[in-house]
Amino acid sequence: MCGTGLTVDSNKVTSVTGFVVVQRRTPLGALPQARWGIAPQRAGLLADLSPNEAESLIALDPINAPTSVTRVVSANSLLRGEVIWAARLNSQTPTSFISSEVYQRFEVIGRPLGKSDKEAKQPFLEVPFADLRSPRQMFVVPKSFPHSRDYLSVTSIDPEVIPLNSLLVISGGSVTTFGILSSRPFFLWAHVVSQNGVTATAYNTFPFPPLTKKQNHEIDTAADTVLRARMHFLGESLNDLYSAMPRQLLQAHKNLDTVVEGILGIPANSSDSEVAKSLYRDYKALLAA
Repeated sequence: MCGTGLTVDSNKVTSVTGFVVVQRRTPLGALPQARWGIAPQRAGLLADLSPNEAESLIALDPINAPTSVTRVVSANSLLRGEVIWAARLNSQTPTSFISSEVYQRFEVIGRPLGKSDKEAKQPFLEVPFADLRSPRQMFVVPKSFPHSRDYLSVTSIDPEVIPLNSLLVISGGSVTTFGILSSRPFFLWAHVVSQNGVTATAYNTFPFPPLTKKQNHEIDTAADTVLRARMHFLGESLNDLYSAMPRQLLQAHKNLDTVVEGILGIPANSSDSEVAKSLYRDYKALLAA
């Protein structure tokens, strides 16, 4: 179980007395399944390569490189708008890679794990990259977020990119999913439930109801406005956009809040603490149903 005491100041929910949620593996509300990204060490990845380092490896063996070099994304690289790559050390790694300068950064070189250790510590070591990727568009949310902000930095990533375990991953999510996660109610729920980040518990316990076609369209329209507002600031990273939100983006988020809060039955102009308490009532009702 996960519990927290809740204290409220004039602007932010910082804790809730008697607020207790039960950890779950699947969503309680009407949300698609979510998971954490891949832990680099469990897949035998060196996950902080620059584009230049990746290019140098690919040049050594262009034919076999796709089995050992891939684009990845972490929470930090996502927020900074950077592209990072990962290299892999397993039975399929080309010999030319192993002797390269980049691969000398692998601590396991010359100290191979025993079979039982590999299975326990690196269960994805021999799993092909294609099976670590998603066949569909993914929405991702950083595991940790600054509590001083008002919204989470939610975005989609290319199916060819492997998300790392600093990200919560929702495969096959729609614009509706983006809208729900980008709203004030979800931010407050994550803030209260996890306090130090967007945990799977926060996602899996969010009490979001099934939607009618009309409600789905309303969220999609409002969420699309947020995405279009972002398009005006393509040169800005998510970190920059959400640390000092431009007025156009802030207004788009507020419009989205109005839609999501209306669907959740939250009265207009509710304070953060009132929103959190309303969500907790809905959570208890869903849990008891």
